[in-house]
Amino acid sequence: MRQWSLVAAVLLGTVLVGAVIGTAIGKGAGGGGTSTPTAVFRPAVTGELITAPGASPKKLDKPLALGSRSAGLAVVALSPVDRVKTEDGVRRPPEGSRMVAFKVADWTCEDTPCESWDTLDPQVSIDGTTSSLESGQNTYVVVVPPGTDEVDLVVDADEFSQSVSLLDGELGADNILLFGKRGLTKPIDVRQSFRIGERTSTPLLGPDGQPTDTFFRTVNVGDVQRQFFLDDQTPSDPARTFLTLSIAYTYDGQQQASAFDPSEIKFVLGDGRTFPAKDLDPSPEKALLGFEIPAKAKRGTIVIGGTFEKTSTTGVAYSSTLGTKEIEVDLKPAAG
Repeated sequence: MRQWSLVAAVLLGTVLVGAVIGTAIGKGAGGGGTSTPTAVFRPAVTGELITAPGASPKKLDKPLALGSRSAGLAVVALSPVDRVKTEDGVRRPPEGSRMVAFKVADWTCEDTPCESWDTLDPQVSIDGTTSSLESGQNTYVVVVPPGTDEVDLVVDADEFSQSVSLLDGELGADNILLFGKRGLTKPIDVRQSFRIGERTSTPLLGPDGQPTDTFFRTVNVGDVQRQFFLDDQTPSDPARTFLTLSIAYTYDGQQQASAFDPSEIKFVLGDGRTFPAKDLDPSPEKALLGFEIPAKAKRGTIVIGGTFEKTSTTGVAYSSTLGTKEIEVDLKPAAG
């Protein structure tokens, strides 16, 4: 009886040792004895937005930008990925789904210094269902459901809804074009000073108190500047911009500077399209002349002069013919 027990113990021990050795062999590569860990992929959730600092989307040659009054955001990297490493392990898309990784960064705005991009509360929209980007990070992965053809990064700010497609990089039709590139809102120096003559159909009192029909203006021009948000005004279309103009004149014999009447100035593009000047300052005590032009305009000409119907300070109606002066303006870099 004792002998049987000993044999059984030996056999059992052999089985246990074999099981342990078999486990070790099973973990080795090619039957070797070295243990090799196997990566475990956990499927992501379809429609999920994953904060993924470990993702490496492809850098874009040209950022896809969304700018606003106080902050801007740009997608600077975008590409498909087949997996992503997270704190919870490596994630992969479910069967039939796909993953798109993207990276965002701060961008230009109207009122500098600009605030951080996350103050815009950007959202990823998948067929109308939205998720917010986690602030404090800059790289994300979206799990695109099967058959989905609309995945957008959306910014709703200052009563404008702007977007960029995370599938093909297409910018939304309502994006503010002026903020598509950096530096477009910087003043452009067109400084010059000159004299132009003015003839009136009726003699008026001149600076010396004597009636005259001939006057001379000394004109001082400063700079032009593209702006989108101007006090409470915006252009009539997000593809347009205001072009403000710093300009004033004095009559010979006078010291006080005067503002041009908007009807005396216009802006002409190279293709002949003409944009009349407007008083863009809402205050009746101040004048800010400017034009509403296409944001893509690369160059144009400020044209001063013409014949205008006016009324004197004493109520006398008359015609004024102002000598012509043209000022070339280079608007490069241009939007778009």
